[in-house]
Amino acid sequence: MIPILFISSVVSVAIPLLLARRYGSVPLVSPLHILGYLVFFGMFLKTIYLGVFDGEMFFQLYIDDPWAVIEGYLFVTGFVLMICLGYVVSIRKVWRMRDDALVAGVVSQVRYPRVLMLVGVATALAVIGSMMAARGLGGVATAFDTETLETMSSSRVVRIEGVEGFGATGAISRALLFIPTLALMVFITRHTLLRRDLLIMLALLAQEFFLTILEGKRFELVNILALFVFVSVMMGRRFSPASIFKAAGGVALVLALFVTMTNLRNTHSQAQTASATETLTNQIFGSTYFLDVNVPILIIALSRPDDRFWGESYTYWTFAWVPRALWPDKPVVTLGPYVKQEVLGIRNTVGGVNPTGPGEAFLNFGWLGMLVGFGLGALYRAIEYLTLSPGGLRRRYGFWMYPIVAYPFITATMQSSFAAALTTSLFKALLMILVLKLFSLRFRLGPATDRVTRPTPANRPA
Repeated sequence: MIPILFISSVVSVAIPLLLARRYGSVPLVSPLHILGYLVFFGMFLKTIYLGVFDGEMFFQLYIDDPWAVIEGYLFVTGFVLMICLGYVVSIRKVWRMRDDALVAGVVSQVRYPRVLMLVGVATALAVIGSMMAARGLGGVATAFDTETLETMSSSRVVRIEGVEGFGATGAISRALLFIPTLALMVFITRHTLLRRDLLIMLALLAQEFFLTILEGKRFELVNILALFVFVSVMMGRRFSPASIFKAAGGVALVLALFVTMTNLRNTHSQAQTASATETLTNQIFGSTYFLDVNVPILIIALSRPDDRFWGESYTYWTFAWVPRALWPDKPVVTLGPYVKQEVLGIRNTVGGVNPTGPGEAFLNFGWLGMLVGFGLGALYRAIEYLTLSPGGLRRRYGFWMYPIVAYPFITATMQSSFAAALTTSLFKALLMILVLKLFSLRFRLGPATDRVTRPTPANRPA
């Protein structure tokens, strides 16, 4: 069985990365690059782990059927290939993001960066206050207490009176946290920083890490690190030994915080605190992060044909906009609680298990759900064009939108539920346009055009 799973994993990683190298508008961080990375961590590495430590994968807690495992792998591979097909078919022309003058011109248009920083800090404090109040933990001052951090890390949703299985996440208010992230990104783009600006950037970075710990969302640590990578790649910065050394330090810091957050959660739940190595191993290989293969395996094996949603879950974004404060009985937007309760049979708890993109597609259409991947691939290509084409950079704030809105959307649609990802991303994009209109000058560098070039050996990224 393992050889089949390994071949399936290799194909699922290699095809997106090869196509990304040929057609991606930006090296290393195009949509298919992101897909390849998610599959690498969520499928390929876990396959190797399964071959070495058989019996310790998440799906093995529920089933022991080799054919069910093979079916899950084949479905995920087919889903990934359909994404690639949808992406490639949607390509008309390709623009390589190598116009340094254009990018530099876009970056230079942001004005009042220190005012933006103050707005970001104020927004973060307001969101922290709302999170504390929702859980009855007091005000902003209590957020720095160790016991509060343990409580917040262990429970990311607020239980709703009279409702079983899911709670309020405060996703709308948390979406406002793009403002401090945008402020941090503005300072990262600076080629040279005054000492005062460097201190501001470090303070904003510390704030991002603290917010991540407070929210209990460990995957956000990856997103913070990715922000630096996106800026460096999109600005064409070279990876010198010094930058690689700094990146290694950043990875070490993220891993340390990841272990700390896990131990905070274990301490509050009175679970045994594991070593750093064991914690990282369990969370990478025994979890459902990235484009995880465990959940699709379980959904295919345990869900029933008469329980298909037939596209309904992809329409939940139409009512997800309404705050739960105005609509207390609003249905759950994501499929996480459904997977946890109805598929896995885990009840009397709050929260859910991420269905993943392939898992949600199967819950809706069965094996025909592979075709959903085609639509997602076309959507990813459209987003890439809207943000990273010359017109996108000049007129649609694409330089800022791509890492702060587009990248999290792509990640969320592969790791979680489509409706929740779409709602959060659209809300964030609309607010971000308003903020950028206030803090950006009108861009005047060159003609406002969407003209792009066909991929040739001369402009193809390495």
